[in-house]
Parts: sequence; structure tokens; C-alpha cells
Amino acid sequence: MGEDVRERRVDLVKMRRLCWISVALACALRPFVVDAANSIDVFPVKSGESYAPGDKVYVMARLNMRQGWFGRVSLFCKVNYGDETNAPMRANGDGTWSGECDTSGMSRGDMLRWRVQSENPFAQGPPGGGYYGTVLTKGLDTGTKLPVLYVFSPDKEAIKTDSGARVSVYFEGNFYDGVFMRRRGSGRSDATTGVALASKDWEKRKFKLDFDARVFRFDAKQRKVEEINLQSHYQEPGEETYMREPLASFIFQKAGVPVALTKYVSLRLNNAPYGLYSMVEQVDSTFLKRNQLDSKGSMYKAVNWKYSNLRKGNSNIPCPYATPDYPERWMVDECPEIWRKTSKADADNWDDLWDLTQTLDRVQNNPRDGHLLFDTLNVPAVVNEMATQALVLNNDRCTKNYYMHFDRGTREWQRIPWDLEDIFPGDRRYGTEICDPSECSAQSTSYCVMSCEKFNSPLYCDRNHPQDIFAPYENEAQNPKTTYNVLVDVILAVPSTRTMFFTRLRTLMDEILATSVIEDWVWSTRERIRSDALRDSEKWNVGAIRAIDAGIDQLVNQVLPSRRNQLFTQYSWMIPSSTPHNARILVAYASKSPSDTSQAYVKLSNPNGYAVDMSGWILQTRDGQWKFWLKPGTVVDAGWCLFLVRDAARFRERSLSWAKREYPDGVFVQGNFPKDLPTDDTSAFKIYKP
Repeated sequence: MGEDVRERRVDLVKMRRLCWISVALACALRPFVVDAANSIDVFPVKSGESYAPGDKVYVMARLNMRQGWFGRVSLFCKVNYGDETNAPMRANGDGTWSGECDTSGMSRGDMLRWRVQSENPFAQGPPGGGYYGTVLTKGLDTGTKLPVLYVFSPDKEAIKTDSGARVSVYFEGNFYDGVFMRRRGSGRSDATTGVALASKDWEKRKFKLDFDARVFRFDAKQRKVEEINLQSHYQEPGEETYMREPLASFIFQKAGVPVALTKYVSLRLNNAPYGLYSMVEQVDSTFLKRNQLDSKGSMYKAVNWKYSNLRKGNSNIPCPYATPDYPERWMVDECPEIWRKTSKADADNWDDLWDLTQTLDRVQNNPRDGHLLFDTLNVPAVVNEMATQALVLNNDRCTKNYYMHFDRGTREWQRIPWDLEDIFPGDRRYGTEICDPSECSAQSTSYCVMSCEKFNSPLYCDRNHPQDIFAPYENEAQNPKTTYNVLVDVILAVPSTRTMFFTRLRTLMDEILATSVIEDWVWSTRERIRSDALRDSEKWNVGAIRAIDAGIDQLVNQVLPSRRNQLFTQYSWMIPSSTPHNARILVAYASKSPSDTSQAYVKLSNPNGYAVDMSGWILQTRDGQWKFWLKPGTVVDAGWCLFLVRDAARFRERSLSWAKREYPDGVFVQGNFPKDLPTDDTSAFKIYKP
């Protein structure tokens, strides 16, 4: 290597000006495979490197060629969406090449992109003609303490549509090119009924960013993701707080419900402030892995305002789930989108969802078949999600805004919440006015969600408390009476699962609603986002100019006291007392089953005269070598037993005869514990609340 080249490379290292950007992060338009022997690599990013106008951005690339000549190797640089400039790169003598992009004339916050090209046509660089890049953030005054999400789009209007546009994204030191960005929200794929303005048409749009591969890191502590959602905090059910979805995520996590993570960001579009947003994690295989759920199990998203309420399908009509009142003549051209299968495996096979709806229909018609729920559902997870939804009075959950997930190991279904922007609602979409009692009459069509029993009851979403009440109907397919949820209805109709639901709700009331945990979170969050929220409300005319202050005042001084009064006083007749601290649970039996370890189980029994919420309790051997944590939502009714098992699916198959005979109301099974049972001596175990 020549001396001048060696000195130049040393100087570059000392200056820490190498822009290290890996192919893994680099602007890939789509996942790709290159011939490693004929490729162009650009070295990885140095974390924390930032640039200001006038700095030179140094780029190093390695050309990997099995054979042939390199010819001229050029670096192409591009500022925002201007023309490319190019210059030859310098050979360093070790297979690497060096060049630089000049930032003179650029402004802080501008985007700089580059690509490397060889005259050898077999040398492959970024796929699809994409770029590597950065944003000149050094010295940029963004006016926020929040993380800044930079988005650059050649067409700012296109991203507000379903067709979307390819954009460039820069976040926390990482650059991504060719990201697909579009609007999101209700009403995109079917008619929206009962609302003045569908969320897809909000002036301040909600967005989705699709990176086409798991490359985006929205949080340093989490796995990289393929998609991220942007919540706009626009048109909340009451005065704007800019908090409802993040607050919901906080509460659901505290309750032990798998829920999307959120993160506040300040969005800049084409180097101009755009608004205060929250990034919301996508419910996908990465989400399932994070929550220790089966990442390859079937998952369906409920997307219809009415028909995705888990109603039984009708195989005799063209649109099986659009029953019973969707006019068949409308089915000639196409079916409304009701469910969306989001799991990739066996994408065309929906038999498992069909079987689930058939089972729920059977129990709905005959609650004495409630034992089937214990064979079909992850009952603790279902009960826990339902109780948390009731706690926060989420009023947009009956027919959509949730996923149904099937675990192949336990062969159990559970519900995963989505789009939690409508928790703790006021009575009016705008303002703090409380409804007159006359607006809660059976004939009234006012959506007084906070004040009226038809909405604020813990029974909301059963068949007597549907989500929608509007009248007159715009057409014959819009009868709102069936906008309840079949799963909620059967859980509340079967005595054992109804008791579980209300017992779990009481625990959450005691642990969350009866404490200051919500207010503490609100005041802490207010300090972080208030300045951004004030700018946002002025830009987008969100509520009053000081919308966040009015919103928090309504939440803390009107909505939360109202919800506390409803659950602790108004509906106290249906909600049990708190689980006593001295509640006893017995280890009644243990079977090590040496011939077939998949049949190993421990039977717990409740000798008390009341149901016991055992969420988070621990069963362990007294020597501490074997432990099993009970799932959130685990409630054992008075006189009931719970089987903790090595393999839930196989246990149900093998124990079908004796267990069903001994426990005709339902065989309550929970698994799978991760390793074989060490002993069948019940005295070797203890069960306790930590």
C-alpha cells in the first residue's frame, strides 16, 4: 500500500469520519440475496456519528470479485431529491475503496444519500437501486427532547393515501431507504358506519411504515422489526391528552396482557416539523416472540365494524361470515373484508378459525357446553384481556381492533388487543360536557360512553350491550344490534368463566384503579411531551390551543373518578370482594409419569368458599430447583381444580375420559411447564403468591 494511502486511512480513523453503514441496514428496497463473490459492501455504521453542513462524509466500500476487472469505481451522492453527483473512488490497495460526499451548501436536517457503482456489471451494490445515507443532524435545533423520526418523501400527499409512497427514514443514527409509507385507520377497506369521520381521513393521518424486512430498531432493548405504526393522537374520545394509546399499553403491560409497545417521537417530514406521534409496535411474529407466544401459530385480525365479532360462519353463502343480515345480492361482486389472516404459514387455510366460531356458537346456544371453552381457549389470557379492557372502558373493541391467535403447542386460542386509542372516554368526542340522563334511555342514540350503562357496564360487548346503537339504519345491512362480541358473550354466560372474569377485574381494580399508578404515569408523561403537544395542537387545530392541559384535567378529574365510582360502587353488586391475603390453595396431587413425561402434571385445588386470583403465583419444589409461574388471569373458582401440565394438548387427549367424567364443567389445564417434573411427592411442592 502506498504511503499516502496509508496515511489517509489513518487520518480517517482518527477523525472518526467514516460513515459505516451495513448492507443489513442499508436502504434495501426488498429483502435480497447477492453473490458474495461479486458484491459491493459498505462498512457498518459507527454508532453516534453525526454530520453538519460543510463536513465531508467519508465512505469506504469493499469490492468482492471472484474474477475480472474493477474498472472505474464511482461514488454517487445525492442531496434530498436533487440530482446525483459522482466522483471516482480511490483504491486503498487492500480491496477497499474510499471516497467522500461533500455537504457544502446543505442545511441542517437535510438528507444525504449515496451509492457505489463499478464499471464491472457483475458487481452488485444496494438492491433495487437503493441508497445508503444519513441526515445532517449535528447542531440541528429540533425543539424537542423526544427522539426524532426523520421521514423524507418525494410526494408528501401520496403517503396520506392507501397507495402510499417509498420514503427514506432516519432514526437514532440509522438510515433506511425505500421504506413503504401509507395511511392507516378504519374505513380503508370497507365502509365505516356510525362515525362522523373515519380515522383514515383524519387531517393528521395515522401512518404505517413497512421496511420489507426486520431491519428497523425502534428501541435499543427490543428486536428489530419489519413494520412500525404511527399513532397521531387525533380526535380522541374527549379532550386531547396525547396519551390514550401509550397509557393503554402501560396498563395492559402492568396487567400482564400481551400488548403493542409504544414510543413517543417527534416526526419531521422533509426537514420540517410535522407533529407529535407515538410509534406503535406491529402485532406480528416478532411481537409474538417477544411475548413468548407461538410465532408460527395462526393469527387473524378482526377488521370489520360488525361481522368480525366471532360469529358462526354460514358455508352456504358466498361470504360465509357476512351473516345473517348482509344482503346476498351484494355478494355477487365481492365480499366485505371481515378477517385478515396475518400469519404467513398455510395462508389459504382458515379451518381453525372456522372451528373456533363453530365451538363458540355451540356454547352460546347452550351454556351447559361451557366445558368446551376450557378445551379451546387459553382461558386465563382471555379473561385477563377482557378484564383489562373493562377496567379502562375501551369502547371500540367489540367487533374489531383485536387479533385471534392460536398456539400450536397448547392448541389454545387467545385474544390480543389492538388500536387502544379510545380508552377512558368522555361522553363527547369534543369537550367535557356530561350527558343528560335522558340521553341514556333505551331509545336514545347518543354515544354517552362514560355515563350510560349500555356502554360503561362491565358486561359491555355481550349481546345485551352491543357497541353500536345508531338509528335509523342507513340500509338493511346496518342493523347494529349484533355489534357485540361472541367470545365475550359466552365467557359471561358460562358461570365458571364469568366468575373468573369478575374476580380478575376486582384484582386489577385494586392494583391499578384504586392506586395512583395511572395519575403518576400521566404526570410523568406530561413533563416529557407537553411542549411537543402544545405545538402539535396549534399546528393541527387539535382541541384547544392548550389541548393537553384540558385533556389531562378531564382524564384525571372527570373520567377516572367516574370509572372508579362505577366499578367500586355502581356495579359493586356484580363484582366480588378482593381475594383475601390468606387464601389457601392445595397441592392435591402430582404425577411424574416416568413412562411418558408429557403426561406429567400437578393438580391444585381451591378449598375456599370463593374464587382465588392466582395470577403470578409460583409453584415450586421446596429446594427451589423447579419452578412454574402461573399465567396472569389464572383464577380458580371455589371447589375447582387446576392442572399444571407438561404438555397441555397431549394431556387433554390422554385424560379425556377420566378428567371429563370427574370434572364435567370443564378441565382447567395450564401449561406447558418447561422441564420434566422432578417428583410426584406433593409434600415436596409449595404454592405461594410472591
